[in-house]
Amino acid sequence: MSRPTSRGSQEGAKYVQVEGSKEIDIPKGPPSRGTSAEGIGDVGPQRRSVSRGSQLSIDSRKNTNQEQRPGTSGSEFVDEDTETMVQTEVIEDQGYDTDLEIANQSEVYDVSGKTVYIQACKKYNVVPVSYFIRHMKEETLNLRHHGLGPAGMAAIAVSMVSNTNVLQMDVGDNWLQVEGARYVADMLQENCFVVDLNLADNRISHEGLTAIASTIVNNPNISHLTLSGNCLDDNDADALAEAILNNNKLEYLDISHNNFSHHAGDVLGNAIAENTSIKHLDISWNNLTKKGAIMFAKGIKNNIIIKKLNVEMNGFALEGSKEMAEALKVNSTLEELNLTNNRIGTDRALLIAKSLMVNESLKVLKIGKNPLYSAGCLACLKSVNDNANSIVEELDIADIECNKDFDDYLKTVKELKPDLQVKRGLREQQLKSRKKATPLANLNNFIEKNAIDLLNHFTDIDKPNQGTLTRDGFITALKSVGLKMTDEEIDTITNDADKENSGLIDYKLFVETLSERAAEEQLNVMKKIVVASWAEVLLQPTG
Repeated sequence: MSRPTSRGSQEGAKYVQVEGSKEIDIPKGPPSRGTSAEGIGDVGPQRRSVSRGSQLSIDSRKNTNQEQRPGTSGSEFVDEDTETMVQTEVIEDQGYDTDLEIANQSEVYDVSGKTVYIQACKKYNVVPVSYFIRHMKEETLNLRHHGLGPAGMAAIAVSMVSNTNVLQMDVGDNWLQVEGARYVADMLQENCFVVDLNLADNRISHEGLTAIASTIVNNPNISHLTLSGNCLDDNDADALAEAILNNNKLEYLDISHNNFSHHAGDVLGNAIAENTSIKHLDISWNNLTKKGAIMFAKGIKNNIIIKKLNVEMNGFALEGSKEMAEALKVNSTLEELNLTNNRIGTDRALLIAKSLMVNESLKVLKIGKNPLYSAGCLACLKSVNDNANSIVEELDIADIECNKDFDDYLKTVKELKPDLQVKRGLREQQLKSRKKATPLANLNNFIEKNAIDLLNHFTDIDKPNQGTLTRDGFITALKSVGLKMTDEEIDTITNDADKENSGLIDYKLFVETLSERAAEEQLNVMKKIVVASWAEVLLQPTG
């Protein structure tokens, strides 16, 4: 018996099924949706199908033992053995997508993972992220601040398993927590293309860090990892240290803004001492302090790979800064060191200065916002200048007030090393602006300090007692006060008094408003300096 399988036909065509010598009509009514002659695919309401196999069977019999009945169409034949008329219909395939043809087509594999992602979103009951769908074929995928949550991350992780495009993946600040971190870890077990992963500010905590660290050990392809702002503490240090020791491809590690303390400084220091891959390490804004800072600095002392290190805001103080100074003497690979805001005093700054006398690798040293004072800053600058092999390009002493001796020495150094940048910071410029008062402020301060009656000096010149003076008479009266002023400063005061440029100055009004005008002028100068300083900070290149 020959059974028909899926094939499209025109509406109203008659189909028969050969069964012995009987001719059986198949009803023209449509079958239920979702079924076919063989149960493959959907069949439309106006279509039936005849299998290619049946057609081939009929043609075979035609060629061997059949002849065409006179008066019949080219599609009707008589089987001489069974005397059964078989009607077939030759159908052009043009314009029809038959079920069988669909089944025979090779399915196109979705490399991007879009199809899988949509299905995963349905499974986890989350709204698909359109940004992810649009950029999932690019090398850099930035999903920061998208509010994914654990479920949203699960859907993305499912599609990322087979994604071969994305190399850099940033899912920072998405409140992934422990569950979301586990989804990421599972994804990385299968995906070997992602090399740069940012999980910052996701509160992954201990369990999440353990899963990620285990993945880092087993996935040697990760070269950049950011775990800042994840509530990590000393309990997580051991798992992280194991990852540092066993992954020899990790080049960048950011674990800043966490709660690492003494134990973390100890175990991470030991791991860093033996690590042979990390070139950039950021452990800023933690709380290593005392023993933790000492052990971490010892690890840096024995490390031969790290080029850029940020330990800002870790309470290195006396103990840690002393050990870090020792590390600078022997470490020959470190190029940038950030010790900002570590309670480093003048005495420890002198130890760092001694290390700078022999160091030949450091290019950038940031020690701002520490109580170094002028002595500590001057010692560091002098060491950089006196060390013939020093390659320091930038010395950052932001927000440290320095005296005139430092300023004078800095001018000398700049003549010898014009490429050396010494960054003073916004607060230093504000302090300078306060010290360098405006001419009006200097005059007002001098008069108040010496209890001088300025009005008498003007009336002595104004013999006719007219209440006004010419510019020359006004200048003569100013000079009689006894304040040493340059010609430029005198001109500034005179121009301020004669704003209308009439040539006559109402000196009584000038005396009455001197204090107020001096304060206003000084405030305007301060505003300009602050705006200019912030503009300079904002225009500085980052990274």
